[in-house]
Formats: sequence, structure tokens, C-alpha cells
Amino acid sequence: MISAERVGPRVRPCPLEGSSDGPQSAQSAKAQQGQAHRRNNFQQKTTAAATDGNDQAYKGAENATLDMELYLDDWEQFFVSEEDSVPHAIETLLIWVGPTESSVGKNLQNPEPPLLHLDWGKKRFSGYLTSVTVDVSLFRKDGSPARATANIAMTASKDWTPKQNPTSGAVQGRTTHTLGEGDSLQSIAYGEYRNPNLWRGIAAFNDIDDPLRVQPGTRLLIPTAAEAARLV
Repeated sequence: MISAERVGPRVRPCPLEGSSDGPQSAQSAKAQQGQAHRRNNFQQKTTAAATDGNDQAYKGAENATLDMELYLDDWEQFFVSEEDSVPHAIETLLIWVGPTESSVGKNLQNPEPPLLHLDWGKKRFSGYLTSVTVDVSLFRKDGSPARATANIAMTASKDWTPKQNPTSGAVQGRTTHTLGEGDSLQSIAYGEYRNPNLWRGIAAFNDIDDPLRVQPGTRLLIPTAAEAARLV
């Protein structure tokens, strides 16, 4: 988890297929600033005789992107564990850009990087790291980085869709969960909301009539707790 303790967001990996591949934390990172982007695509219908402009055909919205600057610093800490160290945070970010070991083993033709969730308060952005650039500004005597700035870029996953809340105008992000061996809708509901009774909301949200027939490997779209409660 890239954790911005008391300030900013935190980023944590959600390994594909329920795997525990790769590093799971990069605690020393603190968010400095970020920019979110999303763009609509239109195709202009050009008419030679047009004098007042041309009609445009809507071609859909691109996946959202997020650029963020992270500040990494463990210089002033008396004792630094491996998980809290700047070298570990840098290594974690660089590893997250590549494919997971489980996806390489299962699908050599189309391996996938780990799906990441960025939580900012009650909001969540789910996607993949597309680039990482790290500038180290301070080293320890042994040569290990002690202070650095990391600029990361993320692209939203296809299952992440902002939704307009008609009552508040808030944009709510959703997450996904790939059903693993031993998983149930009740266990997923408890893990997401700490309330197993909201499994019916997950079932309704994914048009599942019989939860016992859902096979491992099925990717579920997870509604917010408020959405799940309304569907129960």
C-alpha cells in the first residue's frame, strides 16, 4: 500500500485472480499533487458546402487517466523497516508497471499488470500504472536512496466507471473482484463492507440469479456500500 498517512491518498495493489504476487506495500510514499483527466471523442461530419460548421458524431469517452506526484522520504526516521523504506517504495512502483507472475504463467500471450486501487477519502480510482519516473535527491552513506520524488501515471480499468449521484453530484468509483476458489458473495460483501448481508446487493448489481452457480474466475463489479444497501 502506498500510504499517505494523514495527508492525501493511498495506493494499494489488488492482485489479479486473487493472487498475492509481488510487493504489497510502499508505505513511505506521500502524495504531493495529482491531476485527473478524461476526454470525449467526436468525429466531425465534414460537408464541403457547410458555412456554419459541421455536425459531430459522438464516439464515446476515453478511459480516465490520473497523474500524481509522490514524495518518498525516510531520512529523518530513527528506525526504518524494509516495508517503510524508500528503496522498497521505488522497487514496488517499478514492479507494478510490469505483469504479475500469475498472469504470465496463466496467459503467456496476454499477461497483465496488477490492478491498483487509489483511495482518496471515500473515493476510489481503479486502474493500472502506465509509467513511473523517480528522481532521487538524497542518498545514505551505503548508497541507498533516502529521499525521492516519483511521478506516476495511471489509466483507469475498463470496469471502473464514474457515476453521477443525482442527489449530491458526487462521482463514485466502483471496483472489481475476481471470484477465487472458496470465495462466496457473502465473504466478498464482508471484505468490502464488513457486512455479509449486503451480498444480495452485489448479486443484483451483477444480474446474478443463483449465487451458487457463479464460477471461480468470474469478475464481479462491486457497487458502493450505499448502492448495495439499496439493492438488498
